[in-house]
Amino acid sequence: MQLPDRLQERVARIVGADACTDDPVTLQQYSRDLWPLLTLRLREGVLDRLADLVVWPENEDQVLALVQLAQAEEVPLVPYGGGAGVCGGATPTRGGIVLDLKRLNRLLELDEEGCTMEVEPGIVGETLERQLAARGFSTGHFPSSILCSTVGGFLAARSAGQCSTRYGKIEDMVLGLRV
Repeated sequence: MQLPDRLQERVARIVGADACTDDPVTLQQYSRDLWPLLTLRLREGVLDRLADLVVWPENEDQVLALVQLAQAEEVPLVPYGGGAGVCGGATPTRGGIVLDLKRLNRLLELDEEGCTMEVEPGIVGETLERQLAARGFSTGHFPSSILCSTVGGFLAARSAGQCSTRYGKIEDMVLGLRV
């Protein structure tokens, strides 16, 4: 699927021209995760399912506008976190737009008394743990990919961590989502 120029222009109006690209190297990087089959195929020079555009929104309003645009135009939208998945979930099945959420990377609120927090989906697990540790807290969620995976990726993959037998899997820790 090749996106029409008018659609790429509309995406650029939403996020800014510097926050989207159709550069072939970037498309190749963002059209896969660490699934071993895709890694082997890439080594053979075969990566046949590429995105048409990679976009880096910086806020929830931009994400909403992109989702609405993709839905109206019937364009596939693939969310992308750290790319640490090992099941091919970041692979576009028929082109479309890869939505890299790593610019949505903030710890928005920490309720120290209630032991709850609000975070954006693109925050890397290690970054979140460092910010929490500075205030005497931890999620207790330590997947092996914590250095390179995002909270959104944790949720998408229903991740378990090294301390899951004590604290539960990621879905056991979530009180709510805005999607």
